[in-house]
Amino acid sequence: MPRKTNARLIFLWLICLAFTLSVRSERLPIKIYTSADGLGRVYNSSFTRSKTGDKTWDYCSAGVAHYGMLADFLQDIYSRPQGAYLQTNIMQNAEMFARMWEKAVRKSKDVPL
Repeated sequence: MPRKTNARLIFLWLICLAFTLSVRSERLPIKIYTSADGLGRVYNSSFTRSKTGDKTWDYCSAGVAHYGMLADFLQDIYSRPQGAYLQTNIMQNAEMFARMWEKAVRKSKDVPL
């Protein structure tokens, strides 16, 4: 019985991997942003720099230096010209993954072991 369970899990993993590799992403133009483009305007009175003890972290100079600065990164990309498009796609990732996983589970029942 455990051998069948392992085989199904491996099969599901392979389906997920194949699906992920087969999806073609849209290529967005790459641009290096500078202060003239608004770099450094991530923070305002309601979205302040993160602090760890005495250290104040600035996304514009340190990038995503730790996991807690992910919000700073998202705030930055959402404020870019195509920010609404990126926000929509990022927020749909979990739902799309869940749908793909459910489809893989349904299809795995048709695989003879």
